[in-house]
Amino acid sequence: MEVQGSILDLGPNRVYSVRLAGGGLISAHVGGALQMRIVRLIPGDEVIVKLSETDPSRGRIIRRLEGKQERRR
Repeated sequence: MEVQGSILDLGPNRVYSVRLAGGGLISAHVGGALQMRIVRLIPGDEVIVKLSETDPSRGRIIRRLEGKQERRR
């Protein structure tokens, strides 16, 4: 199941805390294709997360959504 969420912060071993659109909080790591492109995620970024079938409190970040906000470099 894919859901939309927002990055809250970065934990150890590149595991992010993500607040889901429905209000839940999960731990998620960056998926393979996104990791190969060296995408940097910062708190506040909107992302699409694929939830684990066995543990719905964990997931994989598969895409970052481009927003209207300007990104700092």
